[in-house]
Amino acid sequence: MDQTDKMQNHIIRSRLDALRILMKQKQIDFYLVPTGDDHQSEYIGDHYKAREYLSGFTGSAGTLLVSAEMAGLWTDGRYFIQAEKELEGTSIELFRMQEDGVPGLTEYLAGQVWDGATIGFDGRVVSAAFQKGLLHAMPKIIQICSDVDLADQVWTDRPDRSADQIYPLEKSLSGMDTAAKLGMLRKCIDEMTADAVLLSTLDDIMWLYNLRGNDVLYTPVALTFAYITKESAWLFAEKSAVPEETNRYLTTNKITLESYDQIYEFLMKVHQERKKKLLLDTAAVSLTLYEAAAAGHEIIDLPNYRLIPKAVKNQTELELCRNYHLADAVAVTKLICWLKTHPDISEETELSVADRLEGYRKQQKGYTEPSFETIAAFGEHAAMIHFTADTETNAVLRREGMLLLDSGGQYVGATTDITRTIVLGNLTDEQKQQYTAVACGMLKLANTEFLYGCTGRNLDILAREPLWKLGLDYRHGTGHGVGSFLSVHEGPQAFRWKMSETQPEVVLEPGMIITDEPGIYIEGSHGIRIENELLCIEKRANEWGRFLGFEVLTHVPIDLDAILPEQMSDECKKMLNVYHTEVYELLCPYLTDNEQKWLFTQTREI
Repeated sequence: MDQTDKMQNHIIRSRLDALRILMKQKQIDFYLVPTGDDHQSEYIGDHYKAREYLSGFTGSAGTLLVSAEMAGLWTDGRYFIQAEKELEGTSIELFRMQEDGVPGLTEYLAGQVWDGATIGFDGRVVSAAFQKGLLHAMPKIIQICSDVDLADQVWTDRPDRSADQIYPLEKSLSGMDTAAKLGMLRKCIDEMTADAVLLSTLDDIMWLYNLRGNDVLYTPVALTFAYITKESAWLFAEKSAVPEETNRYLTTNKITLESYDQIYEFLMKVHQERKKKLLLDTAAVSLTLYEAAAAGHEIIDLPNYRLIPKAVKNQTELELCRNYHLADAVAVTKLICWLKTHPDISEETELSVADRLEGYRKQQKGYTEPSFETIAAFGEHAAMIHFTADTETNAVLRREGMLLLDSGGQYVGATTDITRTIVLGNLTDEQKQQYTAVACGMLKLANTEFLYGCTGRNLDILAREPLWKLGLDYRHGTGHGVGSFLSVHEGPQAFRWKMSETQPEVVLEPGMIITDEPGIYIEGSHGIRIENELLCIEKRANEWGRFLGFEVLTHVPIDLDAILPEQMSDECKKMLNVYHTEVYELLCPYLTDNEQKWLFTQTREI
């Protein structure tokens, strides 16, 4: 451990000591700091990164628990290796979620609490469903303190909450005007015999009102709340973030603008004459927001995806999606060509590769920003599923092994997500065997046909089976939904093999977009992931029912230098050859002569 690490660890321990002093003053025995904001977002702005500030762990998912005697951090398999490195020397214990013998957060707390113990957290950044599950799991009578943000008192130089400008999205990009979307939502209100809907999830609000913003890095959303009745609609936002043009748009669409922080008082007072029935998703609203709503409403718990049908893309969204995926494929393919053919990459690093890819994307019309922080992971760094380089870890590339490149783009009308693992030099036979298994799994899932009624859990085994046959697996889902110029991770659809109490299991519908991204990660050695986006489509109908399948949206070559043809079935070879034929035909018009020649060899038949 170098001097910089020692200094950072000292800082983290000092922050934890300061937190414990406040806990003692407030008579709080256990304090929770999740990764979250007031909207239960996956990616959060700098103002909300309290868990990172207190723990030093920079991953995008995890919860810190602090008591007088211990500090622990719970995170999932994507971050085990990263968290172990970043927590070393901080006194914070790593709890590897869903690993054998490792208690979950609530399970651990259940074994530690005593009658009258107090668990504290900021109720604005945990969901209402979280508190319900926490109380249900406790074997003792405990106290909850949810109205104190202790992290804010430790974090003296905390950044302000973002309030960037909010702008309307034209119908030529959304495919449906706001009035029509509100009409659909109000029909749901009627069907549920309710009076109103409360939304706090940013992508849902942006979709419903056809708005976009810049308050969250990589995701074009604005920090807002929405409340909709059968006759009226409200938007709660920082008024300084709403320019005159957007204000006119809201007025035209009969949406009343209120101040962002006014939401809590509004909810408690809006229906004082009688408690009206309010639809909300307890997993998607904060505890503080829920309690304010419950003061003036009868709550009906309903998942947001039942109210906001953005998962099924309309024809305008799909047309834009196809166009921008092609543009994105051009950018990624140009980078891969450069990496594979440039005579000297000795000065190239993980960070410079990410910058170079950004340069290619900026050449594409409609590009605005990455859809998440680019993962450019060389060699053993790729074994960390969500590794992102910084100035200290930034590896120099060499003509050996592989580079895992997971990236995406936000285009005005579409969101992309793609991973390729690129061969830079000699590989072992074992690495080639694993790469081929990953490629076969990705292809088998993309080319399947299935009866309507299947969920992602029914199909996940197609991607994992080639790896399971080798006694291997990966600690992440096989696929997630993707938004339309919104969040790169957008449910409810997903590919995963495990049952989950917190994630819905929904039927795959035509118009849904979902990623297909199996992988393998060998600690200290290498990582492999290959990812395409798929569009669920109708295939055929007969006496047995409706059969669905997938249209592949991503067209970037798979590295044949890592493929073992003898390991592939004839069916898998055919699927790869057909895919590469499509890649070559689609991309050639946008490439230089030299790039076309290279692509011809990279998409050759095997």
